[in-house]
Amino acid sequence: MPKQDPTPAPQRPPPPAPMNAAHPVAAEDLRIGDFITVVEVDMQYMPFSCDDAFDPPRRAARLAYLPDNAGWPLKVVTIGLPFVLVRWPSGRHGVVDLRTDRIVRLASTFGNKAFALLNPNRKDKKSRKKQKNKKKKHKS
Repeated sequence: MPKQDPTPAPQRPPPPAPMNAAHPVAAEDLRIGDFITVVEVDMQYMPFSCDDAFDPPRRAARLAYLPDNAGWPLKVVTIGLPFVLVRWPSGRHGVVDLRTDRIVRLASTFGNKAFALLNPNRKDKKSRKKQKNKKKKHKS
């Protein structure tokens, strides 16, 4: 009879928590209330040259770049393709042009939490409790 190994077999690690990954979204699939972010902006420009005699005919050049606000959640307020009116966590509004901006849809759990935490006018729970306690003391 073969000898058994006294050490137990290693157990598998638990499965990872579900990820709230951002997914590309087509303009037609956008809905009011969705959370989106701009991940790339296409810009067109005319190349400049000092010597026109030797240059081929000019054509617009394209440049794709990562905007400074990439990753910031934007909430869709209304849609008028190709434009989308959005609200920032700060409360201000802006317009996303879908002809030049590439967007992704964010998970609603991420968007809601990010909006709550990134809002500059947000008050912490502790400060709200302090304000309530002050009001109660003034009433007494």
